[in-house]
Parts: sequence; structure tokens; C-alpha cells
Amino acid sequence: MRRGAADHRRGAAHHPTAARDAIFGWTEVVVDPACSVEVTTDPGRLAIDLPWQPCAAQAVGCRELSLRGADRGSWIDLTGTHHRGEVFVAVSTSSGDRLRHAVGPRDAPPRVGIEGPRTEACSIAGIALGGDAAVVEVAFDIVDGSASRAFLQGTIGPDSAWTRPPAILRRQDHPEAIAESFATAGGRVYALDNGGPLRWFDRALGAWVEVDRRGGTSWVQGGVDMATYGDERPWILRDGQGRPLLDRSVDAIGIPAIDGDRVVWVEGRSADPAGGFGAVSLWTGSLGETGVLGAAELGPLRTRRLPAPRLGGGVVAVLDDDDRRTLAILRLGSGERRVFTTRGKEVIEQIVWVGSDEVAVQVGLAERSTTPSRVLRLAVESIPRDAR
Repeated sequence: MRRGAADHRRGAAHHPTAARDAIFGWTEVVVDPACSVEVTTDPGRLAIDLPWQPCAAQAVGCRELSLRGADRGSWIDLTGTHHRGEVFVAVSTSSGDRLRHAVGPRDAPPRVGIEGPRTEACSIAGIALGGDAAVVEVAFDIVDGSASRAFLQGTIGPDSAWTRPPAILRRQDHPEAIAESFATAGGRVYALDNGGPLRWFDRALGAWVEVDRRGGTSWVQGGVDMATYGDERPWILRDGQGRPLLDRSVDAIGIPAIDGDRVVWVEGRSADPAGGFGAVSLWTGSLGETGVLGAAELGPLRTRRLPAPRLGGGVVAVLDDDDRRTLAILRLGSGERRVFTTRGKEVIEQIVWVGSDEVAVQVGLAERSTTPSRVLRLAVESIPRDAR
């Protein structure tokens, strides 16, 4: 689930600046007569040399990446996902009026590379990962803040789908559409409007299909063969059919995390007037065709909110306080719990990826600051055990 490109605090990275350099081999994908992007035919040549350094406060089992760039106005954004024992990472780098997304296995050469302009007339935006696939958003035909949206989607690897005509959500056909978030699952593209309907693109029809909005929809996230979406209640969406994630009554459920046939989520009970809950706990279960099977509580959380956990390789990471400074890490197999706490005034801005051996988090200052954010890669075994 992505809301678009990173903000101004996310620094920069070093990458080739010649978007059409013939040594890489680029194929132009026309979004609109006045807008096009390029997909590389040789992504392995786009090696991104990120300057990871030992963490200043924890040299053992921790590496950090400062997101401050050498060039003014440039930045980097990282997002990752776990799929069948492997962590895939999208490295998004911006320099001047160009943005590049390079996607591949963690610490390995990219398998997909897409680059395009960042201008008022044509702007490549964010990227979302789901299973072994990704989707990239491009805004064009921008008038008075309203834009048409195009979505390029394909698997993370050699895939002709990246150069086929994109799925387009035209502002003239859907004037209310903002495409607040988007996702990919089962080879489909999903786009969610801000306060409006969730749609998926039917390539056979060449048209967008609206999903039943029972319970409301404020978020959507991708997966291997199904998407999850919802508001106060999460739903699963496979083959165009939506079903509740849980078949029992609960006061509130947060956004779930899915890895293979395992799902984790956070439940809240006894809502209070301030928007929090008297009791919050972490749950897990296996995912069947019709929803969760064998739901089991993993234990209480200290937070009074409903954070979205991340799951990968049997490891769960979830925010565990209302100040966004504490991260709980749990191994599903053994039940072993660990806890990471930020230092000073830094807060956890997002969980970037989770794998069986490592958790990556983005941290930064809570108040508005020119200090760039950092990504910390924490070896699970180096994180202190939870004393409680």
C-alpha cells in the first residue's frame, strides 16, 4: 500500500543520470502523447550502491543508511516485501526532474528498472509491492490539481507485462478519482480513491470494475493472489469476490499482514472517546479460501492504537507504544519476543521490510526538521529480548 513518492526529508542516493543511456537498453512506454516512461531491458546493470554503515549507537548487528544525498533536492525511498523466503526491495531514487525505481532481491542486482520524468505535465510517482510483483503509478494530464493516472504492473523479473499499455484511470471518466493508494495482487491492479470506491482493472474488458464497498474502504494492500482492503473491518479479495477476513465479532481490527498462508493482525477492545482502546492484542491464524482459520492470540501490546504489523519469514514486527518509539518483534514458531527502542527524539516512521533474519525500519525526528531520516537494518538476533 503506497500513497506516492517519498517526502522531502528522505534524502538521496547515487545512480546513473542518463535515463536513455544505450548501454542499459531502455524501452519507451507511452502513457499519453505527452507522457512516457522507460523500462530497462537490462536491469542487472542498474546496480545501486547504497552506502550502508555500522550503526553509531549499535555497531554489532545493525547497519544504517542516511537518506541525505549528495545532490540538493534529491532523495531516496526504500520499501520491501517478503515472498517465499526472499526479501524484495524497491529502491526509488530521484535526481533533478527524474525518478527511478529499481526492484530486486535484497542486496542483489535489480530485476526491474523503471524511470520517468517528475514534471507538472507527466510525473512518475510511487511503487507498491505485492508478493513477487510490483505496480508503478504515473500521473499525467494534470489540470487544476486533478490528474489522470496510469499503472504499470508486472512480476519482479523479466516480464513483458511491464511494456504493455498501462491501466489508465482518466480524470474525465472518473472526475472524483484521486487514487489515494494502489496495489497489485493476482496480476491485477487495484486503485482506491480518497473516500471513494475501490476498483480493479479488467484487462479483458479494458475497463475498471468497482468492488463492493460493504463496511467502507480506506486502505488496500496487495499480495500474491489476493488483495486485502477495508476500514474498520478487513476483507480479502480474490477473483473479484470480497469476503470478511474474520467471521467473528470484534470491536476493531487493524490492517493485517500476510505472508504465504500465515496472517497476523491487531485487535482492539473497549474503545474510548479519544479514539484508543482499553486493550490491544496481536493475533495470528492461517489463511484459507474463505478467511482466517485457527485464530490464536499471540499476546497483549502496550499501545492503545491499532498499528499495522509486518510479517516475513515467520517474524512479526509491530509498533508497541503510542509514541512510535518501540517496536515489538516476535517469532511465530518459538514465541520469542524482542523489543527495539529508538534513541533520543527519533520515532519509527515506517517498517520497511521484515525477514527471518532481519527487520528494517525507517526512523526520523518527530518534529519538522531538515535532518534526514535513516533506515536501520537490525539483525533479529541482535535485538534485545523483551524482559516482560
